[in-house]
Amino acid sequence: MIATEAKADRLLQRILDEMVEARQYENKSAREMRRMIKRFDECFDAPLHANEVTLESIKRSIGLLLQGGMTLKSAKKVAQSVATVVRYADPTMLPRWQRIPLLFDGADADVAQPKDWPLVRIVNQLFVASGKRSKTTIVKYRQACRRYCRFAKSMQRASDVTPERLEEFRHWQLKQGYSEGTAEDGCDHVAAVVRTADAGILPPKYRRKLFADAKRPAFDDGEIGGTIEWIMLNEYFPMKQRIASKQTERMYAAATAKFSRFLERPATLADLDDLVVSRWLRSMRDDLAPATIAGYAKNIRAFWDWCARTEKMRRFPTFADPPIPRHIPRAWSIPQLNALLSACGRMEGAIAGVPAPLWWGCLLLVALDTGERRGALFQLAWEHYDPETGRLEAPAEIRKGRGKSAIYWLRAPSIEALAAIRPPKRELIFEWSSGAFDTYFRKLVELAGLPYEPHKSGLQKLRRSFATLVEANGGDATAALMHTARKVTEQSYLDTRLIDRPSPNLLLPSFTMSPDVPTEG
Repeated sequence: MIATEAKADRLLQRILDEMVEARQYENKSAREMRRMIKRFDECFDAPLHANEVTLESIKRSIGLLLQGGMTLKSAKKVAQSVATVVRYADPTMLPRWQRIPLLFDGADADVAQPKDWPLVRIVNQLFVASGKRSKTTIVKYRQACRRYCRFAKSMQRASDVTPERLEEFRHWQLKQGYSEGTAEDGCDHVAAVVRTADAGILPPKYRRKLFADAKRPAFDDGEIGGTIEWIMLNEYFPMKQRIASKQTERMYAAATAKFSRFLERPATLADLDDLVVSRWLRSMRDDLAPATIAGYAKNIRAFWDWCARTEKMRRFPTFADPPIPRHIPRAWSIPQLNALLSACGRMEGAIAGVPAPLWWGCLLLVALDTGERRGALFQLAWEHYDPETGRLEAPAEIRKGRGKSAIYWLRAPSIEALAAIRPPKRELIFEWSSGAFDTYFRKLVELAGLPYEPHKSGLQKLRRSFATLVEANGGDATAALMHTARKVTEQSYLDTRLIDRPSPNLLLPSFTMSPDVPTEG
């Protein structure tokens, strides 16, 4: 009994050290428990002894941890860790862990409106519950909120944040050694958390001009009723059945975010004015590529047109599209394609159990036989392929737009390549399990001795090569690509440098310059 009493007089961290020495816990588990006990001690501003821990002190720590932004799950871990260490010192001091969860009943009963919650708690409960943001993004928001609390030297609630304080926070971050981009992101993230709790506290103007849309979560203002983003999410997308891709929705989100950035507030239907939109498009000329601006204009025009047809707007859009320089699409020539196929033999490793040279060679051959897009190629399953006839079917569900299926009759090299990669057994033909595809494809292009252009030398260039070769050999590339408009094929797929067509000037009669120069009489 004396030994037990002496053990109970010790600090919690000391008792945990004894548990580790007695091999009650492995090092990894001990580190986690040590961190939990440290969080518990921080609630009382001093390390506690085991005999100082009671159910009331644990309940108090739970309340403080929740107010500080900790999730309920993490607070339970802290309570469990403390109770385990205390019971190791003296099993009679606390009830068994089965009764500890009762302390959490009603733990959130005294919580006021979200705007009165601590910033970190808004992230932990509202952001996580929405499921709209990835784990990595949530971590960044949480770090920004904790950094803001360090700046303020106290726990901060959403209602405590003002535009002036955010500007001071930005300068404080710069003085602490953070880069300008990180400082701006910190302000953006804190402002987004505050607007999630209450949209009326801050205007959405704390975003960087050039890169905000790439880092801004899609439809960040989608929860604010009456905004363009809200209408897109709740009415436009559900009614536009042709918008079947999340990527397309993100493109609409990027356009709307840029428009809101220009207005320095969430865009609404009242902002859809030809002059306002034209000024917005012109304001981006120095920062973005013409094709990107045209894409934003296309999405806003489509949404506005739908609003007019559904009588949400009185007028249809009449603003002019921004000009786009039309460059000749680039495709690989036959010698370059042969070099690319030869380079497959020098790729190392294995992909989904298939030797890399065989996998890459088969992918290129099938892509050149079908002209299919990357997304459809990676979703092709073995059930779509008939090895007896060489028929490959791409169902509408895996193709762009999900509107039309396609059937291809493969040639002998592709059939042989598919037979070589058939084992091991798997569902998808081109199952990818090695990380970033573009990184490995760039390596393949460079092994072939070909120049690599980011965003221009991927599998889409194989599709352009397919279309160009079909057209160069007397075929119809528009039909081969299953395009509905010839204009799309000519502007985006045909490399006219590789198509042997007579030059228009050869159709003209010959002209000669007379050696006699007429003189005045």
